[in-house]
Amino acid sequence: VTFSEALGTKPSIEIAGKVVQVYGSTREYTATLSVTSDIPEGEIGVKIYNYKDTSNNTGAIFYNLNPKTKIIDINGGRATYVDNIPPRCTISADGRQLALNGTDSGGVYKYVIDKNSNNVINTQGALYYYDNSSNPLPGVVAIANSTGMWYGHVQDFAGNSSVCSARVS
Repeated sequence: VTFSEALGTKPSIEIAGKVVQVYGSTREYTATLSVTSDIPEGEIGVKIYNYKDTSNNTGAIFYNLNPKTKIIDINGGRATYVDNIPPRCTISADGRQLALNGTDSGGVYKYVIDKNSNNVINTQGALYYYDNSSNPLPGVVAIANSTGMWYGHVQDFAGNSSVCSARVS
């Protein structure tokens, strides 16, 4: 947090409803929070309050989730989200044609079709691979080069991934 003037009392900061340790002095302050399982999914609230300037004037309360006080720039003006839920993965086989789809509230951008059943996204030996965060696909189609179990892997922007399977006969 950067203030336009020097502070006499450093701010209190809450991130996701948790009071966090604040570091810094004069005009520049930082605070961080490690995301744990008790922090709910969704946009993260940041509240800045309880600070005074060098003349002992109390500063305004800023809270990025309140439109009336959303005048601070957090994360370059973009919302910050917690996303611990993996995307939904579905794959189907029609003959040798495999159709892979992934859905996630934050979007899916990585798709892999391979013979690997683990949940690791790896392009080595993949039948199909797509990774383009600026132009996510709604789904992919590939032609299997052999019979047996094929696995689809999808990954969201937060790095969560899922695996699904289909049998090609």
